[in-house]
Amino acid sequence: MILPLGFDRFGQSAKTLLGQVQALGVIRDVMRRRIELDAQYIAGLEALAEEYINLEPNEVIDGLLKPVLTQIKEEIQCRISANHDIRTLVENLPDITEPEQDTSTGLTDLMNAKKGYQDVMEAEDVAKSSQSFLEAWYARDFEYNLQIDVSRRLPDEDWRYRKSVVAQQTNAKKARLWFFKYPSAINQHQEHIERWWSLLKRASITNSNLVSSLSCHISTCVNQLEAFSPLPAITLVTEAYEEDTESQIFQPTVYRNYCIGGVVSDILFGADLFLPKSRLEELVSKLGESHFLGLYPWKIAFEIEQGSGGITRYMELLRSSFNMNVEIVLLLELLHYNPLLPLKQDIPPRSLNDSTPRRELVSLLDLDLEKDALSSRRRRRLAHQISMVIVPREYMTTGRPYYSSSVFWEKWDFIGNRPLPAGIKRYYSSEKRKVVVVVQKTGEEYNPSHWEELS
Repeated sequence: MILPLGFDRFGQSAKTLLGQVQALGVIRDVMRRRIELDAQYIAGLEALAEEYINLEPNEVIDGLLKPVLTQIKEEIQCRISANHDIRTLVENLPDITEPEQDTSTGLTDLMNAKKGYQDVMEAEDVAKSSQSFLEAWYARDFEYNLQIDVSRRLPDEDWRYRKSVVAQQTNAKKARLWFFKYPSAINQHQEHIERWWSLLKRASITNSNLVSSLSCHISTCVNQLEAFSPLPAITLVTEAYEEDTESQIFQPTVYRNYCIGGVVSDILFGADLFLPKSRLEELVSKLGESHFLGLYPWKIAFEIEQGSGGITRYMELLRSSFNMNVEIVLLLELLHYNPLLPLKQDIPPRSLNDSTPRRELVSLLDLDLEKDALSSRRRRRLAHQISMVIVPREYMTTGRPYYSSSVFWEKWDFIGNRPLPAGIKRYYSSEKRKVVVVVQKTGEEYNPSHWEELS
């Protein structure tokens, strides 16, 4: 099979034209995408300027930020104008969709014609190599014609050859019809290229003018910033600092105890005193002694407080010794927040027992003390601290003799001010020799995060 000269490059005209038309499509997409990105950037600048343009003026804002914001506003206007001009140019360009589709169709026709020609050459080679067979078949055809039961079908070699020639003739006709339009397609393509060329030059000029305008505005901003001096701003800050330094607000205030005539006094009560775990059980037990209030009235407490040296001195005494004065102070601290778990007054004596359901415990408490923000937090901490070192007594948390608090001790979350979750219980571990709160099924200790935050 001998193919004609230039067979391999046949159709290059349509391939070249289609490649260039598609390249124009890429340029179109790039320009449109650039326009949208510019619009998004402008919207971002507008939002930025809108957010900060109305800040209350001061020396630093006026001297440093205002020139920058002014430059941003001017940049916005320049970019809006440039974006509008380029968008108008792109929108007015001719549509290349139809030329692209037409060229693609023409390329398909040319390739079909090329394939059809090759099929004809191959089929002709087969028929030519079978010429002896075909001539013998033809010579016997008359004899076959007398036999009605013999097939009258043409030999495959000739049949395929005929079909390929017909197909090639059809494809060649379609290819010629498109190719006759090729000169006009070239002219249209040249017009499109020139218009796109002109667009890109004008768009580049627009961008060049934009850069020049931005450069001018930035130069103005730079000059304004160069004129700024940090000295006035630092001077104002320094003067304000010196004024605040002399303020009486920095000086610690004194406490005057108006319960005893407004005399100046140190403060212990109200400072959330530290209660040592080693003395808690002993201290709590004294709250149940009937003669306690008679022994230690607030008059003695205030006298101790006046000469105590405050909470710092109290902590020193607590570490070095545990004298009577320290004990009185600690007992009154506990008394101030007692009852740590207040029961309602109308609860019948001894009505609480270990079988009381957790869900009923809340209804037994007088929670009005929770409304006192100055005491509720401290009261919870104290109740929790005591519950973790002391096995319950009747007076431990309720502050009322003959009212058992063991059910609360076992089932109550003192810090969360709610029952412990089902399956969680507080008890004294002989093995660990301390009070623990555990998950009964697993034996793991229960220590929720809100205990650590408040305790």
